[in-house]
Amino acid sequence: HNKWSKIKRPKMTADLERSKQTAKLCSEITSAVRQGGENSDFNLRLSSALSRAKSAEIPKGTIENAINSGKLKFSGSVFAESVIYEGRGPSGYSFIIEALTDNRNRTRPEIKNLLTKHGAFLGEPGSVSFQFDLKGVIQVSKKSLHEYGSALEIAIHIGAEDVKCVECEGQEGKRDYYVFLCDVQDLRKVTMGAKDKGLDVIQSTLEYIPNSTVSLSREALSNAKHLVTLLRNHVDVTRVYVNFEDNK
Repeated sequence: HNKWSKIKRPKMTADLERSKQTAKLCSEITSAVRQGGENSDFNLRLSSALSRAKSAEIPKGTIENAINSGKLKFSGSVFAESVIYEGRGPSGYSFIIEALTDNRNRTRPEIKNLLTKHGAFLGEPGSVSFQFDLKGVIQVSKKSLHEYGSALEIAIHIGAEDVKCVECEGQEGKRDYYVFLCDVQDLRKVTMGAKDKGLDVIQSTLEYIPNSTVSLSREALSNAKHLVTLLRNHVDVTRVYVNFEDNK
């Protein structure tokens, strides 16, 4: 009985987290279709959301339902819209929060209250966004690059601006992958270029990349990461970007 309880609780927690992630990604897909149409070749937001959904192994049928929901038109209905919040943490770092909400008058005060409780504050539009650049981000399995001389050489060939190796903590433990950065408008071209080279593309998305980073003390870093976790757990928040270094 005790053993089952210990197994069941982590499983229930994992199932709940996956359910929340699925709901958020499906909302992103639906919103992207409503704003830019169902053709992902011409809708970068949709292409990015679909890539995240596939990377998260969301069933094809669930993804199709989210797309179909975006194509429906209901007179008088209130749909979720994409919003961006900006602000600063208590230790001088900056952040950008992406969210989907059907009620801005509810979401903004909730986010503001959460930040205030942890010594951070919500800024005005443009207050910190100049510290970030919106980029195309293509994650590629490190194993699929072994046959090439260097990741930088591949980056040049496929039209990427930069490449870096990143260590990721996942369900199967730590794994390394390469991240190719490119201009937003070049995301599809660079992604297809990577696939044409036989690379295993894990994800192809739009992300805010800090153009400089700040170093925090161990305690400040711990507090900052805790706040980011709380923000990501908010029902309306889809993504949080920060400019602090996480190497401690």
